[in-house]
Amino acid sequence: MRIIKLKTKTMKNLNKLKIILFLAISAFLTSCSSDNDESDVPASGSYVTAKIDGSSYTTVNNGLTTASRFGSGSDTTILILGVNSEGDSMSIALTGITAPGTYTINPSSDSDIEFFDNSLETFFGTDSCEGSSGTIKVTSLTSTQIEGTFSFSGKDDDDCDATGKNVTNGSFRGVFIQV
Repeated sequence: MRIIKLKTKTMKNLNKLKIILFLAISAFLTSCSSDNDESDVPASGSYVTAKIDGSSYTTVNNGLTTASRFGSGSDTTILILGVNSEGDSMSIALTGITAPGTYTINPSSDSDIEFFDNSLETFFGTDSCEGSSGTIKVTSLTSTQIEGTFSFSGKDDDDCDATGKNVTNGSFRGVFIQV
């Protein structure tokens, strides 16, 4: 049974890496500059902002953000990735969410929110560790974009007992890449 759990966790981590790499490449290919101040949310386009343990995180101005949507109905997957100028990233992976609403994210849900701390080279997320959880409120969802707010307590996927990250005041807009 342990081998199956390890294999499942390994496959999940490989899938995360593939998604992050896809979104990072997409962000570089579709990014554009902005004259907005980093503290201002842009009037249009994609962004992610939050407070990570009280410190500001933003992809506005010097960061990159991308979003994609594929599938339909309960098989819909929405991915938003924001990378700031320090190389930290925030990823929101939503599965089966097709309408505005408030959703609980935790290890038993199909969706996940993660913060990658580049200086620590560590992912802090809601998908693996007991006690990690969050809430995402989708305020707008159309065929071209998603917008909302989020907060979560993320734990290190490799060491669930280590100190995690508390993410508050999160907001995002993802304009879907049109393929």
